Amino acid sequence: MSLQTIVQNAPLDPKVKQGLLTRLANDGDTPETRAVVKDALQEYIDAGFQKLGVALDPSDPKVQAVTDQLNSALDDAQNE
Repeated sequence: MSLQTIVQNAPLDPKVKQGLLTRLANDGDTPETRAVVKDALQEYIDAGFQKLGVALDPSDPKVQAVTDQLNSALDDAQNE
């Protein structure tokens, strides 16, 4: 799965998504672009937990599993 596909399919605000897609088109799939995408996705996830009143524990195995899944998808995108 490409980084562009990840961004296109992400449940992000349309303005945020368009900004990420524009940056990806202009800069390409660079480590810096990947970091920005990862941060945007993490902000979305954190906001969802905050709305639910859930305190996110980064050492929780479930949180680590989701983080690993995100990192794996980003690594796959880079390898393509």
